[in-house]
Amino acid sequence: FLMPVESEISQDMILELDPRPLPEEGERIWFPYRDPGTKLGYRVVTGLVTDPLTSGPIILLDSPLILQGRSGSPVISQTTGKVLGTLALGTPNVETRTLVLCPSSAILEALRKDKAFPPLQTVVGMQMSTEAQQGGKVP
Repeated sequence: FLMPVESEISQDMILELDPRPLPEEGERIWFPYRDPGTKLGYRVVTGLVTDPLTSGPIILLDSPLILQGRSGSPVISQTTGKVLGTLALGTPNVETRTLVLCPSSAILEALRKDKAFPPLQTVVGMQMSTEAQQGGKVP
């Protein structure tokens, strides 16, 4: 588990991190978007991975949404059913179709380095801060 749990969790509720270094360009995704007006409390927004080798895992959504407190939300591959990464960056409070991911491979690497449960700040945002230090551009 990425985080400690207090009670048993059903296997169908557990998401698995994708171990690939990067997703494939054009790979289709699902983004569970919290929507209290729906029966389940969320709706699934679809999109695709754009140019992961040049700019890192950037997601272009099929329809715009407003991000509010969604950092860390999973982005799931339609190909593998595994988590490609978590939402690291998006434009809050305005409609957007672009999401930047912290790839699952970076999360898995952080977990390999720290066998105890790592502080969240060592896992989420690590990829983005590294790219920013190297002069990477974020749309």
